[in-house]
Amino acid sequence: MVHYSGLTRLLRQTVMFAPLCLIGRHSLPVFATGAILCTIGLTIMEESRAGMPYNLVALVGGLALHYLVASYLSKRSEHRRRSRMAIAAARQAASAGRADDWQAQPRMNVG
Repeated sequence: MVHYSGLTRLLRQTVMFAPLCLIGRHSLPVFATGAILCTIGLTIMEESRAGMPYNLVALVGGLALHYLVASYLSKRSEHRRRSRMAIAAARQAASAGRADDWQAQPRMNVG
């Protein structure tokens, strides 16, 4: 519904959209990280009975960790993609080299 309202087009121009897009691209690992952080945070908050400033710090820290997880996963997938491309290019060059060697070999006539 938000996508069709034109709000996405408007938000795409803001600085805040890129991190949210990155977090959305890796939503399952980010969600799993959030579930673990939530459990840890609730345990700490119940034990310490911290006030509102601590809750705000925990919220901002949790959001920052979500972004860091998504950023790490994005960099890792980009590195893997580049490695696969380099390996494919090397294999293609090697196979092209073998084809050239095969064509350059003198052919023997059996007769």
